[in-house]
Amino acid sequence: MDVVPRIYAPPTQIPVTDPPSSARDPTKPPFDMVVHMGIATRREYFSIETLGHRDGYELYEDVNHERLPEGFGRAHWLDCPEILYTTFDTDDVLRRWKLNLLADHTSDGEDVDLRLSDDAGHFLCDFIYFSSLSTYYRRSGRREDGERPVLFLHIPAKATEDDILKGRETTVALIRAMVESRREGK
Repeated sequence: MDVVPRIYAPPTQIPVTDPPSSARDPTKPPFDMVVHMGIATRREYFSIETLGHRDGYELYEDVNHERLPEGFGRAHWLDCPEILYTTFDTDDVLRRWKLNLLADHTSDGEDVDLRLSDDAGHFLCDFIYFSSLSTYYRRSGRREDGERPVLFLHIPAKATEDDILKGRETTVALIRAMVESRREGK
């Protein structure tokens, strides 16, 4: 488990400034931002998805050769638009992500291909991404301009020790870029 970064600090190190979760506003999700991760078997690069799709999940079979019923997304998310976008400024996040990776002295950030994508795959990754985006959409009162601080990171399907280290560093650099972009209001 040494390869997995510790994103959350132990509770004793976190100063308590927020009210207990039971006192939180129920219209606001309990997280400031969310990043999902999935493997893109046909990609040789890291990408952050800019949008998620409500429909089209019945087109692909799972490992048991089963499909979701036709119209599942539309029926499940009837109150949501066909496409939901993250509210991160993805161009800003991408720029910061590249800078953070280059600033990291443990690897050569120049050989890491980072991109934006608008195709999360219309399968599990897109389904998970749209689920999170729709949760924020609904909690914002179904406002198009409501907050949806969610990203989906696709990583290449490589598993050598060097690839895993590169993936770890790339993921940490992305999370830092997300925080920096949010902190500066982008």
